[in-house]
Amino acid sequence: MDNLIPLLEGQVALTFSFGDPTSTAKALNDFSREFKVLEIKGGILERRLLSGDEVKALAELPPFEVMIAKVIGGIRAPLYGLVGALSGPLRSLVYVLKAIEEKKMAS
Repeated sequence: MDNLIPLLEGQVALTFSFGDPTSTAKALNDFSREFKVLEIKGGILERRLLSGDEVKALAELPPFEVMIAKVIGGIRAPLYGLVGALSGPLRSLVYVLKAIEEKKMAS
């Protein structure tokens, strides 16, 4: 990656992560805020060169598990609404049949 060479000029520290990229970016971003000696010049994600701002934006994303939970919650909410909408008429039918049964039993 020839376009990586400008990022390697001067004093450089490299970090590698084989797990969640957001947690690594978050750790580096937190460290650079606390200790002003670290400047995030860029990074590589999936063979794509990221600018320093893109790495900082990646650090602001929630962890992978939280994003998956939000997606599942977004899928689940309409399903619960559909179940509620479909069970309403069925419940009403049961109440009507119960009322007819009680009326016949009283007669």
